[in-house]
Amino acid sequence: MHNGEYISELNGQLKAALLKLNPKNTEARAAVRSVLALIANYESGYSAEEFREIFDKVYPSFFDNLFERVGELTPKEMRLCALIRLGLSTKSIADITFREVRSVESARNRLRKKFGLKQQDSLVTFLHQF
Repeated sequence: MHNGEYISELNGQLKAALLKLNPKNTEARAAVRSVLALIANYESGYSAEEFREIFDKVYPSFFDNLFERVGELTPKEMRLCALIRLGLSTKSIADITFREVRSVESARNRLRKKFGLKQQDSLVTFLHQF
């Protein structure tokens, strides 16, 4: 219990420090985000493989069907697809992944291009097919 409280306190302090960092200091911001991501993984207790195993129980064959249709995806693309498939908003995804909203929007746009979707096509609807 004491460890968990300490980790939560560190997490809060790092988030506060991140907000105070100069937005132009991308290297320092990235380093803080990296530590926050490690803390999040520690707190959640789930690795990328564990996340996929749990996700596959809820949405069996999602990734297999997606791979058949669009080919290989990077681990970050797979996680983003899963989070979108879960119905999370761009802001929620940004909060969970410790990224800027614009960064998540850019990643979503890259996925749209990779999937060959037109501007008017919904990425959410596309991912719900699988």
